[in-house]
Amino acid sequence: MHDDENTSAEVAKNFTAKYGGTFVELRQTGQRLISFRIGNETYKFDPNRIFTKVGIEKTLTNYGKYTKEAAKEVERFSKHLTDQYLSNVSTVVAMHNNTNNAYSVLSYQSGGEFENDALKVFTAPQNDIDDFFYVTSADVFNSISSMGYNVVLQNNAKVTDDGSLSVFSGLNNINYINVEAEHGHGDQQLKMLLSLREVIGK
Repeated sequence: MHDDENTSAEVAKNFTAKYGGTFVELRQTGQRLISFRIGNETYKFDPNRIFTKVGIEKTLTNYGKYTKEAAKEVERFSKHLTDQYLSNVSTVVAMHNNTNNAYSVLSYQSGGEFENDALKVFTAPQNDIDDFFYVTSADVFNSISSMGYNVVLQNNAKVTDDGSLSVFSGLNNINYINVEAEHGHGDQQLKMLLSLREVIGK
């Protein structure tokens, strides 16, 4: 969803070319945020914060200005994405990148910024804390943790509504799996995807 996360995009392209699947990338200006104009006003939003009404209001406010008219346009864009790509889909695999020692699996542990959003957290000492899975299914969490990867299980009942795809998926009983890796960790992200094939196959 973010056009500045190029490691993920390259890994996903190569993976789907070899193993199949549908890869969706929002391509715009090479930036994380999307901007648009209504009349003389410019609005900005994070494309991964638009899948609930609460999230739309938060992201427009956070990056500039919220109006009902602007929210309506963002909601229309969001609905296009969900109608086009998520109708009758049982599993969604997202690909994201982060920066070193900022957002990581530790962000969901006790004392972390997002600890209230996690039901369970498993950390594997042999893996970089920046490379981890974020999932909405307990079964997937158990499978991934047994394979020795860092993994976070979202608390679907209490997760903060930030409008993200994981929140949308939790609300709509979609099996959401984010393969999160540090920028430049393409080999590790590919390894994670290959392992995930076994999990999804189950």
